[in-house]
Amino acid sequence: MGMKRLPLFFFIGGMVFKALLVLLWRFFQPAGIGRLLIRYDPVGSWLAEFLTPLVFDQRRFAPTPAEALFYELVLIIAFGLQCLLLGIIISRIWRWIHRRYGEVPI
Repeated sequence: MGMKRLPLFFFIGGMVFKALLVLLWRFFQPAGIGRLLIRYDPVGSWLAEFLTPLVFDQRRFAPTPAEALFYELVLIIAFGLQCLLLGIIISRIWRWIHRRYGEVPI
C-alpha cells in the first residue's frame, strides 16, 4: 500500500464501515449502533439533518422511506468524506516527515 492511496482506502473503508452500521441498525436496531450512527458522528448527522429538508417536503408526520434512505446515504457519504480528509492529513504528515528526516522505518 502506498501513501498516495491511503486517502482512497480511508474513504472506501469509512463508507463500508458506516454502511455496515446502517445495515445493522436497519435489521436489528440495537441501542449501541444508534449511538454510533448519530451521537459519535456529529458532522454527518448535522449534514444529513440539514440536507434532508432541502430535498424533501417536511409537511407530514412521519418520514417517507425515500427520505429515510436519503438521510442514511448522506450519513454514509459524510463519514466517508471525513475519513478521506483524515487520510489526506495523515498522508501529508507522512510525506513531510519523510522529506524532512529521510527514510523513516515503520
